[in-house]
Amino acid sequence: MRTVRLEKANRRVHRGAVVVAAVPVLILVLLSILVGGTMVVNNVRLSEWKGDLYELAPPPGSWVIAMGTDFGLLRGNGNHCDRRAWVLLRTASTAGEVEGHYGRPLETASVSMSVKPVAQGEVRVEMFEHGDSAGWDPRCH
Repeated sequence: MRTVRLEKANRRVHRGAVVVAAVPVLILVLLSILVGGTMVVNNVRLSEWKGDLYELAPPPGSWVIAMGTDFGLLRGNGNHCDRRAWVLLRTASTAGEVEGHYGRPLETASVSMSVKPVAQGEVRVEMFEHGDSAGWDPRCH
């Protein structure tokens, strides 16, 4: 009789230890899902946003030789996400002509455009947006 009671008590202690160990693991899993989900959503938004620049045909006589994006806390400090998409062009056009080609369709109140010569016959076209909500994305803090 006494051994049966001890076995039941040991089972209760064992169950309690499992619950105590499972709670922090469950919290970490939920936080990982929250942070990972926010990062995935921000990556999807970035992919859609960069399409505005990438889908626009380069000026006549120009070729895209590289492209890329940057995401996170790029300018300033604080709790926000910045986005930058860029295209490197080989062109015979001047930086002003390239800026005229890209600036009109892409520049808005929240999106700024810049065109900078980087080498002879090459310019970098950059589209930048400052200050999207950071949420739980660790790249933006």
